[in-house]
Amino acid sequence: MSDLKIVAYVLVRTEIGGEYDVAHYARSLKPSVTEALVTYGSYDVVVRLEVNNLAELDEIVTKLRKHQLVKETTTLVASV
Repeated sequence: MSDLKIVAYVLVRTEIGGEYDVAHYARSLKPSVTEALVTYGSYDVVVRLEVNNLAELDEIVTKLRKHQLVKETTTLVASV
């Protein structure tokens, strides 16, 4: 069994004013979410994930997408 984790970044666009609520919610999805930051620019929140497999990645991203203030997400899987 490999100790390598899948690292991914989820770029989130929220409803206006929803960025802090979404970042707080994302931080509650531990241990998979290692960081969730409110940002300026095209995206409102950047979420860093470490997961063991793609099924776990799908589960966490789906939870983020279901948040009522999330409008759109883009997931970037990092290359190690």
